[in-house]
Amino acid sequence: MRIFVVSDIWGATEPFKKLCQDIGDNVISIDPYDGVNLSFSDEQQAYQHFIKNVGLEQYTQLVFHQVSQHKQSAGILIGFSIGASAIWNISSMLSEYQIMKAYCFYGGQIRHKTDMLPSIEIELIAPQSEAHFDQNEMLNAIQKIKKVNIQRTPYYHGFMNSLSRNFDKQGYEKYLDLLVRLSHYKMKIAAYFLW
Repeated sequence: MRIFVVSDIWGATEPFKKLCQDIGDNVISIDPYDGVNLSFSDEQQAYQHFIKNVGLEQYTQLVFHQVSQHKQSAGILIGFSIGASAIWNISSMLSEYQIMKAYCFYGGQIRHKTDMLPSIEIELIAPQSEAHFDQNEMLNAIQKIKKVNIQRTPYYHGFMNSLSRNFDKQGYEKYLDLLVRLSHYKMKIAAYFLW
């Protein structure tokens, strides 16, 4: 069982690497900067660097390339912020790559592609609200899409990233526990079907 964990604009930070390690042994981490920790001083610097040097379309292509290179066994995707949006952008093509499900945490850019028809189950973990747009409008548009389930949380965008001003320890621990249990459960299912 492959578990792809797709980072936010911060990339391969130490907290992101620890999250990947905590989730499980079969994690393939994907970030926009090829594994280099750029040690941004704040979210604004990370955002400006991402927009100038990568962008969502290029990141989406990178995520798709990584998934397509590892299609020999079943897998799940976990994405955060721009990583969640990149997963959403390719969600209509993922079933042919043996992806079973995706977990998308606070993927705000999804609002620009609410007409997407995912070929796999998507669990969208939404923040309490978004600072730069009306999240309810986006959620109302996608809640009608088959294979999409929305979880509204009491946390804010970035709650899973300890470098974010919106980091929430309680939210982090709750969802880390879920992701760890999920990875062990999915591995058991995959092993069952391989027999």
